[in-house]
Amino acid sequence: MLKLIFLIVGLAALVGIVLHIGLEPILQTVSQLGLLHLGLILLPMIVVYGLEALGWQLTLGSHARKVGFMRVFAIRMAGETVNVTTPTAYVGGEPLKAYLLKRYGVPMVDGLASVITAKTTMTLAQVLFILLGLALAFWIIGDAGHYWVAMLVSGGVLAFGVGLFVLLQRHGIGMGCLGILRACGIRLAFLDKREPQLRELDGTIRGFYSQRQQTFYAPWPFFSWRG
Repeated sequence: MLKLIFLIVGLAALVGIVLHIGLEPILQTVSQLGLLHLGLILLPMIVVYGLEALGWQLTLGSHARKVGFMRVFAIRMAGETVNVTTPTAYVGGEPLKAYLLKRYGVPMVDGLASVITAKTTMTLAQVLFILLGLALAFWIIGDAGHYWVAMLVSGGVLAFGVGLFVLLQRHGIGMGCLGILRACGIRLAFLDKREPQLRELDGTIRGFYSQRQQTFYAPWPFFSWRG
């Protein structure tokens, strides 16, 4: 039933996008490009998504063989489709990824932990890629003080945001968010009932950073390609 709902929602979104753009401009663009050129345009993003799926698979640990690369790739595509087609601040598809992993024997807590750590690792890799790009820009531009300040501020803000997110995970992102809600006087029965699972999620994420450091650094080359 859930598959049917997602299929209907996906088809409705596709029809809505086509109606918004117009069928004639789409067909005209495709005919001008040709199928070969269209495939060449899509190929770089397919490669990027493949590398990101490979990096994500590394964070799954013992569950990686159970799921397999092609399933991880398909699940990632489904989640990213939700991210880019819905107004959910690019995080709406992340719970969906964990839910789809559950269908292949990955516990929900482990699936969510892998999604969070993979997202964090990808963001860190992208920040590193950006900082390397800034360093290269400094070398090329030379003496351009106002550009240097803007670049340093941008890089600093990115690094600070990612560092804060990692720090939150190390102290417990699940219970941390629950604690913030409770401090604001907001109590959600849905979350209160799942407090044990949130504690388990925090423990799994902390274990990933403290006990699987090689796995934490291994996906960086794959995730930095999106940068």
